[in-house]
Amino acid sequence: MDAPAATGDSLPAICRQIEATLNVTIRPHGAWYRAEQCPLCDSSSGFNIGPDGQRYFCFA
Repeated sequence: MDAPAATGDSLPAICRQIEATLNVTIRPHGAWYRAEQCPLCDSSSGFNIGPDGQRYFCFA
């Protein structure tokens, strides 16, 4: 199933919740979402969040 398109402030609620909890800024990144700074290890390599908000991974 494709994720709904997210533009500007139309991120899914789960992404908004992650932003608030982890103090990161999340932007659409293809079918996924991305924070430029990993809130887990503080790496600037990036942090991706799956379209369902249930899968995460760090690029470090």
